[in-house]
Formats: sequence, structure tokens, C-alpha cells
Amino acid sequence: MKGLLRRLNALDADAAAAVRVIAHYQALLGGGTVDPVTLVRSTAGLVSCPAGLELADGRRVRFAPDGVALPGVPGRVSDSVELRPAGRVWLERAGAAEPFDALVLEWMALAARVGPGLTGPSPRAADPALVERVLSEHESIEDRTRAVRLLGLHPGVPLRVLAIAAGQDAGVTAVPLLARCGMAALVRVATVGPLAAALVQPQGGEDAPAAALRAVLAERDAERLPGGERSRGVRCGVGGAVPPSR
Repeated sequence: MKGLLRRLNALDADAAAAVRVIAHYQALLGGGTVDPVTLVRSTAGLVSCPAGLELADGRRVRFAPDGVALPGVPGRVSDSVELRPAGRVWLERAGAAEPFDALVLEWMALAARVGPGLTGPSPRAADPALVERVLSEHESIEDRTRAVRLLGLHPGVPLRVLAIAAGQDAGVTAVPLLARCGMAALVRVATVGPLAAALVQPQGGEDAPAAALRAVLAERDAERLPGGERSRGVRCGVGGAVPPSR
């Protein structure tokens, strides 16, 4: 019984740490555009180790956990995530990666994509009821169009539907995963049943996401979690581009 209690306490601590990481970046994103200095400095303070960001134009931003800017290139990079089409974010731990470093980097990459000098809009978590209304064949065209507008999408521009299977936390996994794809599109993500459903509406022309998704999933599958285990597999299905009201 004592062993079980210890395991439950550990799970509670892990859950609290994950919530703290997610809340940190949601607070940053809630303010709109995140500048690189704020993002990197706050990340370094959150994880108590140096953190860095390389912009698409090659500029680098690095900060120590005490808020002091660091010059030059990083020494030892303990873990990193590539940004698309260019750039990356990283942590510089002296030792092994911590259990939540991968989660930190996923959300750091997501926040980086809404910063100046980086690419396009960020995927957003959306109201599941609105997403389900857009997807439903039983709703009227008027109701579906209204839901599209409430999601911040344009009723006259075709969109794609992506279905993402990623275990119990499909919605949480899908948002940073799609951010890594670097799509020039408006993306709304919601958990619908056991899956995450993403509505993807390209900006400035057709932008099929399949190739970018394949590349990101291959990168993710190759990544190793602390302890040497591989990242849990994620499966995605990509629908064709159709008018939102169809």
C-alpha cells in the first residue's frame, strides 16, 4: 500500500508540473504576440537552465535562468525542437534532460511561431461544440456557417479536416504538433471523442499539410524521452480541401 501511495504521489506531482508548464505558455500566448526575448527569458527561468531561440533569419536569443542575456552560440544543447520553415528552440542543461523538457520545448516552439520574425499564425485550441457543429452533417448550412465564423475562420475559404490519434491527451498533443508543421494556415483544434480534430484553412492559396505532417511525425517518432524511451506514436488522417458549409 505504501508503494502504491508513493506512485500516486509521484503521478500527482508530475501532473502538477505539466499543468504549470502549459499554464506558463498559455499565459504568454494569451497576451497575443510573444517577442523572442520574453519567450526565451521566461523559459530559462521556468526550467532553471539556459534556453535559446534561433530565428528564421539566423539571429539567436539566449538567456540564463537568472534573466541575464547570453552571447554567442550555445555550448551543450541538451534538447531542441526545429521550427518550420527555419529556426529552432533549445535548452542547455549541463546534465541529462529533465522529465518535462520535451513538453517545455513543444510549447516553447508553439509560442515562438506567433512571435515577430517567425512564421504565420499559431494553432489554437477551440470550443469542441463549435468544431463538432462544423463537422456535423445534421446541422443546417446557416448554423455551420455561424460556427465557422465564431471559430475565426472564413466561410468562403476551403478548409481541411485533420484527425489526430494520440492517446488520452490527443488535443494537448495536437496543438504543438501542428505548430511544428509551420503551416501558413489558420488552425483550430478540439478534442472530439477519443481524437483531436483540426480545422485547417490555408492563407494565400492551397497548402496541403500532408508532407509537413509526415516530416514532423518522423522527427517526433525518432525523439527519445528521458530514460531512453521513444515518443509515443501519433497517427494522423488528412481530408481534402472542401468549402466549410459542405
